[in-house]
Amino acid sequence: MHTFLTGSGLFVTVLYVIFVLSLYTGLRRLKPGRNRKRYKVSVVIAARNEENNLKACLDALLAQDYPGGLLDIIIVNDRSTDATRDIAEDYHLRHPRIMLIDVQEVPENFAPKKYALTQGIRAPSAQGEIICTTDADCVPPPSWVSEMITYFEDDVGFVAGFSPIYMKNHKKGIISDFLYMDSIGLATASAGGIGCGTGWTCAGRNLAYRKAVFEEVGGFEDVKHIISGDDDLLMFLILKKTKWRLRYAVSKKASVPSYDDTDVRRFANQRARHSSKFFAYPARVKLASMAIFLFYFAFLFYPVYMLVTWQFLTVYLVMAGSKFLLEMLAIGKGARTFGAKFTITAFVKAYLTHPVVIVLFAIPGSSGKFTWKEREF
Repeated sequence: MHTFLTGSGLFVTVLYVIFVLSLYTGLRRLKPGRNRKRYKVSVVIAARNEENNLKACLDALLAQDYPGGLLDIIIVNDRSTDATRDIAEDYHLRHPRIMLIDVQEVPENFAPKKYALTQGIRAPSAQGEIICTTDADCVPPPSWVSEMITYFEDDVGFVAGFSPIYMKNHKKGIISDFLYMDSIGLATASAGGIGCGTGWTCAGRNLAYRKAVFEEVGGFEDVKHIISGDDDLLMFLILKKTKWRLRYAVSKKASVPSYDDTDVRRFANQRARHSSKFFAYPARVKLASMAIFLFYFAFLFYPVYMLVTWQFLTVYLVMAGSKFLLEMLAIGKGARTFGAKFTITAFVKAYLTHPVVIVLFAIPGSSGKFTWKEREF
């Protein structure tokens, strides 16, 4: 048993080291956007019960420095039970560029957000050659659309961008630090993977893709029954079915902040929702995810085992030291790349809590049972 656990610990550590170093390598390969061609752009937002967020998002979209004649904004009201529709209709009446689409019913076995986005993308009013998506709790900077467009060279079909998460009202605490550092970590994985010519993940809070590419892969048809994944599952379909290239927008001008008001219960359901799409991932992503899970599990398990047996101290120090140094290297590089603030205090908090979150919610999340937007899934 001693030999098996020692070997297993070192093995998963080596796998994790290889993975993180590949992300760092990918980050170093990223280049700024240089395309100067102007496209017709449609920003599509699926909104459900977002009365507290939608105004700020729409004001930010109206303030975009992209030529107004080339930009339309599509708000899809996903059966909201609050004032979301009223707010969207008011903006529509005052601003012709903003269009409102109402979703009354969602077909069986079609994830609500994917259906809402599909209705927006395929609406006659969505004239854009490029589709940009973000969430209603995000506030894009004025340069967002203009900067994202610069990455669409002739062979590029999909562009992902950074979206840091902040707590509303500037609340501070371990959840705030975790969400912020986690958003940098996920962006590091997304950008690093794309920099290496593949893709591991991305955030629907900041995406852009050609409408023709969306149609080429059949939209969300292959993954429509999966509640989550209107972002990375679409990216995987593009990688699998097309020859279009992926890019990652590294400029701070393309960064889209998101403002969360999460509590512990909502946070737990959010993590379970993210984990629920595991079985839809490509084999390589499943294997990488399982290796990371096993590494994090060992990272939490070995200290407990050491207290009982007084063994494995050397193995654990190798694991903990490798994790700390490599994550600080990669995430620090990611933060510098995205123009994000990096503090050692927030990093250490995330370093200690992230394995707990991954291990705690991975298995329940894979069951596909959670609550989101007042709906049971």
